[in-house]
Amino acid sequence: MDNEPSEVVFAITSSPTESGVVFRYGQRSVKVPAPRKRGRPTGSTKRKRADTNSDSLKRKGHELFEFINLGSNSTGIDCDTRKTIRKRVMFHHTHHDQKRKGVSIEDEKQSIRTKRVLSSEVIPPQFGRVDPFNMLSIEFEPYMHDLLSLYITTIWETLYSIEKRSGCNPMVNYWLPLAFNDPALLHGLMGCAASFVMTTNWPRGYPLFARHLNEAIAIVNQRMANLTDSAADETLVVVASIAMMKKMLGFHDEWNVHMQGLKTLVDLRGGLDSLNHKPLIQSKIYRQVSI
Repeated sequence: MDNEPSEVVFAITSSPTESGVVFRYGQRSVKVPAPRKRGRPTGSTKRKRADTNSDSLKRKGHELFEFINLGSNSTGIDCDTRKTIRKRVMFHHTHHDQKRKGVSIEDEKQSIRTKRVLSSEVIPPQFGRVDPFNMLSIEFEPYMHDLLSLYITTIWETLYSIEKRSGCNPMVNYWLPLAFNDPALLHGLMGCAASFVMTTNWPRGYPLFARHLNEAIAIVNQRMANLTDSAADETLVVVASIAMMKKMLGFHDEWNVHMQGLKTLVDLRGGLDSLNHKPLIQSKIYRQVSI
């Protein structure tokens, strides 16, 4: 037992009554684990950086500033001092730069708000129109663009199936440029497009069909009073188109009236042979006769 390892623990304070305590180990010494150290691993430099930053923060206010002598008796500045000076200068520079950016953004927002507030007198009346410069023969509205687009992309394939085989679109290549300079023909083309819309959507197509058809007939009646304009190419095409629409909708009596008027106009031109050099107009009239 005497050879067993043992430890004697004495109190720090001296007392005559208390003696040391003896701890004996029968088998072997007990390994008591040391307390675990918390924090960063050994060799980390972040603690040192944090300590240096904390030390710099603990410095007094007057120690945070460095005085630079730019006179003849200038003294040398070490690296740490230069680093402190640059850090201080860049801090103020960044802070003031952010202030300037904030002011400029507010000024820009204010200018945008000012530009948005526009009076009705500044906006021209033709703004937003399909034909803002009044280059067409009639006042063009947005729905008219849809009708013409339907005509030149879909309806023409039904009317010109033979020309379609050859890759020719008479609506785009001939009729539409001619109609842009003639109000009666333009109304006639849109009335024809509206008649096709009527077959699928009567409530939407009929008002447009009636409007443009009546406008075209009114213009043709005015031209009939003047013999020089009554037999123009555009007038012949308009009357032939109106007759075709009447026939397609089943108004046979009205179709007969328009065909009589078309015959009168063709006779004023000298007969169908006078249109041999204009095959599209001639074929359009022949199509009405064959109907």
